[in-house]
Amino acid sequence: MANNDTSIYNLLKHKALLHPKKVAIFTEKGKLNYEKLLHYTNKIASYLQLHIKAGDNIGIFMENSWQYIVATYAISAVGATFVPINATFKSKELSYILSDANIKCMFCSDTLKDIVSKSIAIHKCNTIIWVGDENHRRDFVKILEQDISFTPRKVNLDDNAAIFYTSGTTGSPKGAVLTNKNILTTYKAITNHIKLRKNDRVALYLPMHLSFSLIPLAITPLCYGISIVLSRFISTQHLLKTFALKGVTILFATPAIYEMLIEAPDSLLIDLFNKIRYVISGASPIHIDTIKKIENKFKKATFLEAYGLVEACTVVTINPMQQVKIGSVGVPLLDYKVKIIDSYDLELPNRTIGEIIIKGDNIMKSYLNSSIDNPCSVNNGWLYTGDLGYLDDDGYLYITDRKKDLIIYNFIHIYPSEIEPIIEDYNGIKEVAVVAKKDKKCNEIPVAFFVKEDDASININNLRKYLQGFLAKAKIPKIFIEIEELPRNSSGKVMKKVLRELANNSNP
Repeated sequence: MANNDTSIYNLLKHKALLHPKKVAIFTEKGKLNYEKLLHYTNKIASYLQLHIKAGDNIGIFMENSWQYIVATYAISAVGATFVPINATFKSKELSYILSDANIKCMFCSDTLKDIVSKSIAIHKCNTIIWVGDENHRRDFVKILEQDISFTPRKVNLDDNAAIFYTSGTTGSPKGAVLTNKNILTTYKAITNHIKLRKNDRVALYLPMHLSFSLIPLAITPLCYGISIVLSRFISTQHLLKTFALKGVTILFATPAIYEMLIEAPDSLLIDLFNKIRYVISGASPIHIDTIKKIENKFKKATFLEAYGLVEACTVVTINPMQQVKIGSVGVPLLDYKVKIIDSYDLELPNRTIGEIIIKGDNIMKSYLNSSIDNPCSVNNGWLYTGDLGYLDDDGYLYITDRKKDLIIYNFIHIYPSEIEPIIEDYNGIKEVAVVAKKDKKCNEIPVAFFVKEDDASININNLRKYLQGFLAKAKIPKIFIEIEELPRNSSGKVMKKVLRELANNSNP
């Protein structure tokens, strides 16, 4: 990176000047070259410049689209901070983010207008930029037609660049503040490790409010100067056909998604399976049997398993291409440091399980509105992840467990303490505990154990309908189990380990 590359916008501008006519984004209906992408980014940035100031937090409450990417780079161009918001959120969840992050301006998809209108905090947002489809000339399109000059603002590496929300143990989402240095360090780490080619095309289909989607699969490829294939996840067949038609060469997915992809018939998509150079897995542990099936399906591809978290700007370790160890999430990238410690912060010897801590320029600046109940902590530059694992004699990291209560469903991190208070507010519910249950696709689904009030009658279908008004679909428990009382230890804490065992032994 050059000395003046202090933001993702600067890198995009540099690539647009180098090869303006190269395709930056393949959409399902067309394509956008680097020259046009930069032009649109400057147009949106020129508008933002009139309405916000450097350092303001700008929300992006949108479904995946090329406009999402333009908004992200435009926010970077004006020295503001982009705040991706889960497009499946209900009005209550949206209101929390708007208030917590003090959102001054927000990009919103037309399809989400009902959610936005019901948000009690929307009045705090001074400017809303509506984004419609090609048949609706909304604010976004009108701004692109305006003739406003734009001069990029000077930004520093230590300036805030993004806030990604992750759930905390108290149930309130926590905003991880990432700087320009954090994101550019991750960009450098990925591009140093994976030897990209100028004709590579990266699949982008996971929701971009996820740091593991937006940073490695959207920002990194465009800053490097290669192409993105943007697709909706309507079905496995639709996804694979899009990848085949657009010539995807790099695929990142969760174990659950790989389980679906490897079931596709070879005869239909043999061309795709032969073009893929890298298949990368992350977000949750993957079974060895699944890895073997992936390698059998993508015969010409290199399989790599990675590990990371939003507080470490997505990616920390990944398997070296020249020496992949199945079952390991690889070695630290760049000059990142990874240690395994005990409960007294003493470093443990190799092959001894303990807490994983990480240090490097990828570590977040802080949590927004930090409090004592954060999911991770930073001490003397070291990020205490709460995840458990060990290092082997070659420095490869193995994950053995993770934060006990965390549920990972299709790349979405779900904390039970977000769900439990809402269920307990339902008439007739006395107390509840939510735990994870493994399904056949390597996903973890939330299961709710509940104790009802005396003489109460709980209709599960009605309970589900009630929860739909407060929670995103993925957070609503798939299974409800009535129990006489919750198991507790001598100090009165609910023994969730016992409940997890019950959930995993229960019928689907």
